[in-house]
Amino acid sequence: MDQTQREFLIEIEELVEHLFAGLDELRSQAPGKLSPRQLRELIDRIFRNAHSVKGSAAAAGLTPVNQIAHELESVLDGLRTGKIQFDNGLIDTLSAAVDALGESLSNAASGATEPSRTALFERLRTAANTATGQLDAGMQRDSPAFRLKFQSP
Repeated sequence: MDQTQREFLIEIEELVEHLFAGLDELRSQAPGKLSPRQLRELIDRIFRNAHSVKGSAAAAGLTPVNQIAHELESVLDGLRTGKIQFDNGLIDTLSAAVDALGESLSNAASGATEPSRTALFERLRTAANTATGQLDAGMQRDSPAFRLKFQSP
Protein backbone atom coordinates (compact mmCIF):
# COMPACT_ATOMS: atom_id res chain seq x y z
CA MET A 1 0.00 0.00 0.00
CA ASP A 2 1.44 3.34 -1.01
CA GLN A 3 1.35 6.63 0.91
CA THR A 4 -1.63 7.97 -1.01
CA GLN A 5 -3.71 4.90 -0.19
CA ARG A 6 -2.70 5.15 3.48
CA GLU A 7 -3.87 8.77 3.52
CA PHE A 8 -7.17 7.75 1.94
CA LEU A 9 -7.53 5.01 4.56
CA ILE A 10 -7.11 7.54 7.35
CA GLU A 11 -9.66 9.86 5.76
CA ILE A 12 -12.13 7.03 5.21
CA GLU A 13 -11.67 5.77 8.78
CA GLU A 14 -12.62 9.23 10.07
CA LEU A 15 -15.71 9.24 7.86
CA VAL A 16 -16.68 5.79 9.14
CA GLU A 17 -16.37 7.10 12.71
CA HIS A 18 -18.77 9.89 11.74
CA LEU A 19 -21.14 7.27 10.30
CA PHE A 20 -21.09 5.34 13.59
CA ALA A 21 -21.77 8.54 15.54
CA GLY A 22 -24.58 9.54 13.20
CA LEU A 23 -26.25 6.14 13.45
CA ASP A 24 -25.95 6.22 17.23
CA GLU A 25 -27.62 9.61 17.24
CA LEU A 26 -30.31 8.40 14.85
CA ARG A 27 -30.99 5.35 17.03
CA SER A 28 -31.29 7.44 20.20
CA GLN A 29 -33.10 10.48 18.79
CA ALA A 30 -35.42 9.26 16.10
CA PRO A 31 -38.23 8.98 15.68
CA GLY A 32 -40.08 11.42 17.80
CA LYS A 33 -37.32 13.25 19.66
CA LEU A 34 -36.21 15.47 16.78
CA SER A 35 -38.23 17.86 14.69
CA PRO A 36 -38.74 16.74 11.10
CA ARG A 37 -36.17 19.31 10.01
CA GLN A 38 -33.57 18.11 12.56
CA LEU A 39 -34.20 14.50 11.58
CA ARG A 40 -33.80 15.33 7.91
CA GLU A 41 -30.53 17.16 8.62
CA LEU A 42 -29.21 14.19 10.58
CA ILE A 43 -30.08 11.71 7.85
CA ASP A 44 -28.60 14.04 5.22
CA ARG A 45 -25.37 14.26 7.23
CA ILE A 46 -25.15 10.48 7.49
CA PHE A 47 -25.86 10.19 3.76
CA ARG A 48 -23.11 12.70 2.90
CA ASN A 49 -20.61 10.75 5.00
CA ALA A 50 -21.54 7.51 3.21
CA HIS A 51 -21.25 9.30 -0.13
CA SER A 52 -17.80 10.62 0.81
CA VAL A 53 -16.68 7.14 1.87
CA LYS A 54 -17.84 5.79 -1.48
CA GLY A 55 -15.98 8.44 -3.45
CA SER A 56 -12.79 8.23 -1.43
CA ALA A 57 -12.78 4.45 -1.61
CA ALA A 58 -13.22 4.56 -5.38
CA ALA A 59 -10.38 7.07 -5.70
CA ALA A 60 -8.12 4.86 -3.57
CA GLY A 61 -9.01 1.70 -5.46
CA LEU A 62 -10.68 0.12 -2.43
CA THR A 63 -13.41 -1.69 -4.35
CA PRO A 64 -14.92 -3.65 -1.42
CA VAL A 65 -15.26 -0.47 0.66
CA ASN A 66 -16.73 1.34 -2.35
CA GLN A 67 -19.29 -1.43 -2.90
CA ILE A 68 -20.44 -1.47 0.72
CA ALA A 69 -20.68 2.32 0.79
CA HIS A 70 -22.68 2.28 -2.46
CA GLU A 71 -25.26 -0.13 -1.03
CA LEU A 72 -25.38 1.83 2.24
CA GLU A 73 -25.89 5.06 0.35
CA SER A 74 -28.84 3.55 -1.55
CA VAL A 75 -30.61 2.68 1.69
CA LEU A 76 -29.90 6.09 3.20
CA ASP A 77 -31.21 7.78 0.06
CA GLY A 78 -34.47 5.84 0.36
CA LEU A 79 -34.70 6.80 4.02
CA ARG A 80 -34.12 10.49 3.41
CA THR A 81 -36.64 10.59 0.54
CA GLY A 82 -39.27 8.80 2.61
CA LYS A 83 -39.35 5.69 0.42
CA ILE A 84 -38.08 3.43 3.18
CA GLN A 85 -39.62 2.69 6.55
CA PHE A 86 -37.69 3.65 9.64
CA ASP A 87 -37.44 1.04 12.38
CA ASN A 88 -34.87 -0.64 14.59
CA GLY A 89 -34.34 -3.36 11.99
CA LEU A 90 -33.27 -0.72 9.50
CA ILE A 91 -30.85 0.82 12.00
CA ASP A 92 -29.43 -2.66 12.64
CA THR A 93 -28.92 -3.16 8.90
CA LEU A 94 -27.24 0.24 8.55
CA SER A 95 -25.02 -0.53 11.55
CA ALA A 96 -24.02 -3.87 10.02
CA ALA A 97 -22.98 -2.04 6.86
CA VAL A 98 -20.90 0.48 8.80
CA ASP A 99 -19.30 -2.39 10.76
CA ALA A 100 -18.44 -4.02 7.44
CA LEU A 101 -16.89 -0.76 6.22
CA GLY A 102 -14.62 -0.71 9.27
CA GLU A 103 -13.70 -4.34 8.79
CA SER A 104 -12.98 -3.81 5.09
CA LEU A 105 -10.72 -0.87 5.91
CA SER A 106 -8.80 -3.03 8.39
CA ASN A 107 -8.50 -5.75 5.77
CA ALA A 108 -7.21 -3.26 3.21
CA ALA A 109 -4.65 -1.88 5.67
CA SER A 110 -3.38 -5.32 6.62
CA GLY A 111 -3.68 -6.93 3.21
CA ALA A 112 -6.14 -9.54 4.55
CA THR A 113 -8.58 -11.26 2.24
CA GLU A 114 -11.99 -9.65 2.08
CA PRO A 115 -14.83 -11.98 3.18
CA SER A 116 -17.97 -12.40 1.11
CA ARG A 117 -20.47 -9.62 1.71
CA THR A 118 -23.30 -11.34 -0.18
CA ALA A 119 -25.58 -11.62 2.88
CA LEU A 120 -24.99 -7.98 3.83
CA PHE A 121 -25.64 -6.78 0.28
CA GLU A 122 -28.87 -8.77 0.24
CA ARG A 123 -29.97 -7.15 3.53
CA LEU A 124 -29.15 -3.69 2.21
CA ARG A 125 -30.89 -4.29 -1.12
CA THR A 126 -33.95 -5.65 0.64
CA ALA A 127 -34.03 -2.57 2.89
CA ALA A 128 -33.60 -0.27 -0.11
CA ASN A 129 -36.54 -1.91 -1.85
CA THR A 130 -38.90 -1.79 1.15
CA ALA A 131 -41.51 0.79 0.28
CA THR A 132 -43.29 2.82 2.94
CA GLY A 133 -46.56 1.23 1.84
CA GLN A 134 -45.46 -2.21 3.03
CA LEU A 135 -46.23 -1.87 6.72
CA ASP A 136 -46.48 -4.76 9.14
CA ALA A 137 -49.88 -5.61 10.57
CA GLY A 138 -50.87 -3.24 13.33
CA MET A 139 -48.61 -0.36 12.27
CA GLN A 140 -50.29 2.89 11.45
CA ARG A 141 -49.27 4.35 8.13
CA ASP A 142 -48.86 7.88 9.47
CA SER A 143 -47.03 6.87 12.63
CA PRO A 144 -43.71 8.75 12.85
CA ALA A 145 -42.10 5.58 14.20
CA PHE A 146 -42.53 3.86 10.87
CA ARG A 147 -42.67 6.53 8.22
CA LEU A 148 -40.56 9.62 8.10
CA LYS A 149 -42.16 12.65 6.56
CA PHE A 150 -40.07 15.68 5.80
CA GLN A 151 -41.38 19.10 5.05
CA SER A 152 -39.50 21.84 3.35
CA PRO A 153 -38.62 24.73 5.66
